[in-house]
Amino acid sequence: MTTTLEVDLSNCDREPIHIPGTVQPHGVLVALDPTTLRIEQISKTVETLAGKKVDSLLGQPLSALVSPTTMERVQRRVLEGVSSSARHLGTDTLGTSGPFDVLLHQFEDVLILEAEQELSEQGLSLERTELLRESLDRAERAGSLEELARVVCNDVQKLSGYDRVMFYRFARDASGEVFAETIAPGQKLEPFLGLRYPATDIPRQARAAMVQKRARSIIDAKAVASALVPVNNPRTNEPLNMVHAELRSSSPIHLEYLANMGVTASLTISVVVEGQLWGLIACHHYSGPRLLSYDARLSCEHLSRAVSLHVGRQLERHAARLRDRGQAAREAFISALPPQNDQEPATVLLNQASLLESALDSTGFVVLTKNKVLTSGRVPSESQLRALTGWLAEQGVLDVWATDSLKDSKYPGAADIGADAAGVVALPLTRTGGEWLLWLRGEEATTVTWAGRPEKAVVQEAGSGRLSPRKSFEAWTESVRFHSRPWEAAELQTARRVRVTLAELVYQHSERMERMNSRLRQLNEELDAFAHVASHDLKSPIRSIRNLATWIIDDAGEQLPATARAHVDQVIGITDRMYQLVESLMRFSRSGRREMNMELVSLDQLFADVLVEQGAAIRSANASVEVEPNLPSLKGDPTMLREVFANLIANGLKYTDQKAPRIQVGSREGAQPGTVQIFVKDDGIGIPFERQSEVFQIFRRLHPADAYQGGSGVGLSIVQNLVARHGGHIELESTPGEGSTFFVTLPIS
Repeated sequence: MTTTLEVDLSNCDREPIHIPGTVQPHGVLVALDPTTLRIEQISKTVETLAGKKVDSLLGQPLSALVSPTTMERVQRRVLEGVSSSARHLGTDTLGTSGPFDVLLHQFEDVLILEAEQELSEQGLSLERTELLRESLDRAERAGSLEELARVVCNDVQKLSGYDRVMFYRFARDASGEVFAETIAPGQKLEPFLGLRYPATDIPRQARAAMVQKRARSIIDAKAVASALVPVNNPRTNEPLNMVHAELRSSSPIHLEYLANMGVTASLTISVVVEGQLWGLIACHHYSGPRLLSYDARLSCEHLSRAVSLHVGRQLERHAARLRDRGQAAREAFISALPPQNDQEPATVLLNQASLLESALDSTGFVVLTKNKVLTSGRVPSESQLRALTGWLAEQGVLDVWATDSLKDSKYPGAADIGADAAGVVALPLTRTGGEWLLWLRGEEATTVTWAGRPEKAVVQEAGSGRLSPRKSFEAWTESVRFHSRPWEAAELQTARRVRVTLAELVYQHSERMERMNSRLRQLNEELDAFAHVASHDLKSPIRSIRNLATWIIDDAGEQLPATARAHVDQVIGITDRMYQLVESLMRFSRSGRREMNMELVSLDQLFADVLVEQGAAIRSANASVEVEPNLPSLKGDPTMLREVFANLIANGLKYTDQKAPRIQVGSREGAQPGTVQIFVKDDGIGIPFERQSEVFQIFRRLHPADAYQGGSGVGLSIVQNLVARHGGHIELESTPGEGSTFFVTLPIS
């Protein structure tokens, strides 16, 4: 009885397949000290195949087992240097009537000699060489990976004689798909073409071994393995690592897996591209054991290496086409950039975005900035895009981020976005996460046919807890939703190069802006100094003019004609107005020159203080000011911030026609991380949209000088200046007749 509950598949990954301690029974394996050539370990098959006792050979020179000719070859090879891959030394009888192929390799600090029963293949060696040469020619001419795989399967079947040959191609999740298959003539076998096998069918350490050893055969899947004596090497005190050994026995789980498929013998040939297991050629035999000669296996390994090169070359050609496409898009974008452009990088990007769209093969493209969004093709709504980029910013994404399944990436809003953005490449343009470049791929719903249910790849036997491979390989189909075509490495490389290009654009713009800002700071300092001196020097003559006018009224007011008296009163009014303007100019100048004393400011306490200061004006206007409780704290200059919000509340009291004006104060999170937005909302006269930009201009009033209690038109200019000195900004929303809302966005720290 078996169960699929609580199966820990990592147990398969931990199985020590490289140190099985046993060998296949058709040969003898000997572990030697590479310095003395004395026998340290030997397989028990030496007793059945060579008629010699294990105990009589342990500790003895290798010459106690092999012929003088073989001994001389081993010594010569040791002097020349022994490879980690098995090399053929010729044949030896081991003192019996049957010849053995003798192979030698060294791994770590142990010399390993193997003696395999030799097959009699008169005339086949030359025939196999000719077939191998023809196969290499056909592989060279293959125009696609699919054609290459078909050619290889046909030729490997002819070279090896196995009943079935399959070419697997591994996916990114390590599952393998059979995308070419050859069944030997006369064999009535159910085809496996198109089936997919779960990653657990080939554990991680087995994949690693396949990279190291390109061809691996199991002669008889039902044979009993022969033990290596002793289990641990007496010199290293470790089990013998047999990852490169031809005779290494197989994992019991793998042998059971083959038995469940009805396979009696197998040959596995690795396809390795750039050091990674890209695919494999699996040969299965169903009609009993199959001993393939070393010469035949070597031919298959040569073909494997050639196939690996051809696959790598075709993959590189495809990648080069993708890189060329991306490079062309980048070059077109760079060529279209205006020289010495002072526009914001985001603005430049919006203007030239269509040139970058073609850098990657996508179904949708998005340029998203703080205030704008530009889209092309199939894309989600702006709110969904902003939610996605907000989540990416929260995850700390600072480099290219890619997925072919937004749903599998754990994004909470993936279900709402649906099929339009199953795959995403996201490119942050700033470290604050406010500007992004997105390439999107729509869903490509597919049906995968598995060889058995993938979640039942390994089952657990009740009682013993022993892991066992699945017994059913019946085709099982699965519908795959919310996945796009995967993004390829060359495409992600292109995205990174686009990012470098945009980083250079931002850097150049920053340098230009820094030079401009430096000059502006100098001009502002000169202007502030001028304003301070001018306003100070203007006060004295204004006071003198007003005093003279006052004295005239005091001395001769009753004798003055009515017209003259009116003119003198007008002079006094004008000097009062001028004095107010000079005072405002000095206040504006000080707002840019004052030293800032930064400390943690409680907005609750700040608004409480402002309401006390404005108490008389609030009562006089019969107004109510409602301040939302539990406002956040932030770092700032408390005096400056009080002036900002006192001014905004004073404006709300001043510019109104209501008998009982109402002002509301509250806060919310800013659009950028680490900011807070405080709003001051009134129900006053409002401001027409076309004139809203004027309210922050110095000395700019939207009403006659005597309307709404008068004023100098400097207050909001000072507010904007003080907010900017805190690294924030102020915005206005207003509707005539309904009121205005000022939004002050400030950094929290």
